[in-house]
Amino acid sequence: SKGHYAEDQKTGIWETYKEKGQVVERYDHDTNKKLKPLIKVYIVYPKRAREAGIQGTVLLKYRINSDCSIDNITVEKSVNPDCDKASIDTIKKLGAFSKKYDWECAQVELTQEITFKLD
Repeated sequence: SKGHYAEDQKTGIWETYKEKGQVVERYDHDTNKKLKPLIKVYIVYPKRAREAGIQGTVLLKYRINSDCSIDNITVEKSVNPDCDKASIDTIKKLGAFSKKYDWECAQVELTQEITFKLD
């Protein structure tokens, strides 16, 4: 956990990192309330695509349901099959983390760009 103390008491917002840093649970000690967690899913660059020097942006269209599950995933713009699959896996992980950490989700259709760029 990470946060501040004042007179040996926790104050302000404290953060606890979970899921290898991809989820940050937050608690406000001033108001004694649990805050909405921050979720940042790491994209895994496919080894074959990286070795082949493949770069580009995958465009996905998908639906988030009220229970935070994700379905109707379609690749609107492809880079290559490995990058497309990595992008789909990333969006699925976002849904799983949202559900596990009690996000309030509403049913909505979204598009997401996921960029693969070699340094």
